[in-house]
Amino acid sequence: EVEKLGEGMLDGPEDVCVDKSGAIYTVTRDGWIKKMHKNQSWENWKMIAGPTLLGLTCSIAGDIIVCDADR
Repeated sequence: EVEKLGEGMLDGPEDVCVDKSGAIYTVTRDGWIKKMHKNQSWENWKMIAGPTLLGLTCSIAGDIIVCDADR
């Protein structure tokens, strides 16, 4: 079974990563890193700006690393 997360709430999500606490992060075309909490609520976590965010990963240290095609 496939469950769509954030349907209708995210502007072109590109990638996801899960941190140690189980929170899910995604980057969107509107320049935001969005965070989904365990209760499935979404937060505008960090504005990076620009429509060229292509991916992200969670590091072992707990950092969020973003791939931006223009930077």
